[in-house]
Amino acid sequence: MVANAVPYSSKIIRAGALLPDTKLLLAHWNLSDDVKANLCCIQQENLFGKASRSRVAEILAIFKQRYLGDPQILAALVTLVQADMSATILDPILYFLTVQADPLLYAVVTEVLTPLIGRGQPEIYVTDVRPVQPSATR
Repeated sequence: MVANAVPYSSKIIRAGALLPDTKLLLAHWNLSDDVKANLCCIQQENLFGKASRSRVAEILAIFKQRYLGDPQILAALVTLVQADMSATILDPILYFLTVQADPLLYAVVTEVLTPLIGRGQPEIYVTDVRPVQPSATR
């Protein structure tokens, strides 16, 4: 194993940003209860309306990774969502926390997208993110 290997995973493919689910969860979060009680309530009420309990468990695991590391950040997010903060303000914050919590997304944003934006490139193409494979020799 390489000592400096970055622990990338493909879980983002299954999760995405989950902004609507995140906002729904934060809108129903009770700051008077602890994390365990909130998560239990959300799961029991099937807040997300998902057909599968395993999908709800996946969403909650992702939510824990992104937003439960710092109680102050969680409280601030709950306050913003419950105050009906504009998406133009809230969405970039949620995207930032999403990127910060996932090494693959973080690497793409900081190592690929930021330099492109810095050069003034107005559009991003798949080839900007995925290296071009050399053509097979005939």
